[in-house]
Amino acid sequence: MKYKCAVLHELNKPLSLEYLEIPPLMSGQVLVKVHLAGLCGSQLNEIHGIKGNDKYLPHLLGHEGYGTVVDVGKDVTKVKSGDNVILTWIKCNGLEGGAKRYGKYNAGSITTFQEFSVISENRLVLAPFYNDVNKLALFGCMVPTGFGSVLNVNLGKSIRIFGVGNIGSAAIIAAKYASMEVYAVDISVDKLSYAKSLGADFVSLPKDNLSKVDVALDTTGNVKVIEQAFDSINDTGTLIVVGNGVGKVSFDPFEFIKGKKIVGSWGGNCNLDVDIDFFASIDISKIHIIYYDLDNINKAIEEFPTSCGKMLLRC
Repeated sequence: MKYKCAVLHELNKPLSLEYLEIPPLMSGQVLVKVHLAGLCGSQLNEIHGIKGNDKYLPHLLGHEGYGTVVDVGKDVTKVKSGDNVILTWIKCNGLEGGAKRYGKYNAGSITTFQEFSVISENRLVLAPFYNDVNKLALFGCMVPTGFGSVLNVNLGKSIRIFGVGNIGSAAIIAAKYASMEVYAVDISVDKLSYAKSLGADFVSLPKDNLSKVDVALDTTGNVKVIEQAFDSINDTGTLIVVGNGVGKVSFDPFEFIKGKKIVGSWGGNCNLDVDIDFFASIDISKIHIIYYDLDNINKAIEEFPTSCGKMLLRC
């Protein structure tokens, strides 16, 4: 059976829409009909070669979504045909199905910018009951990373979130759930307005004077922003780094002597098999969803940097 998918052939070039054959399922692999796939900044980093040359070209993309199991490979026990599932890059319970090839095209343990996908069992979680099934796609990356980064640390009463993108938006909601005073920083006035709609108490441009807070969360990966975030925490505060960027950051060692700390967050440091029901109990109705058909994926990529809300591809 052939299906439509988006392929990255060359860095800094539009994705190509092509029809590929589904490969035979191997041990630990699951065939999923992808309903919705989330667009994330990590894919833009891949497309633009932020971390250098890409030795896997040409390859498929995407690491977050929602779908239905069509078939399972040998030894798969976590899911069965007909199950609705969250598609996630975060390793969960189950077998590692490994990378695979669609003809001459490479693909990792999970790809989602396609109508059907072969995904490792340990990149799937049974979908919880949710009143808006379209938003289940957010639970593959945006929600666990944003929620977990705040709720699994919970180090103070005030937090400043740098970057009101996917992760920043979820972090605002999680921080308000935890009754924290929320400050949001972004270069976009429109995104600051969006942050207010999500519940942020105060918003600022990066050039503004920033008061001290207990916790700062960087979602941008920008070296200068990370340094500014570190400067904005109090002497016993914590900087949480989520943004995936490139470059080295400079800090005054005396700041650590005084008591400042830096921690990283890998997918919110959560166990998604366990945490999914709790995360689904938190209201995310204020998150704005922007839909694109898979045929318009390049338009979505072009508009992603300035979008206020979560972009989902209808696959």
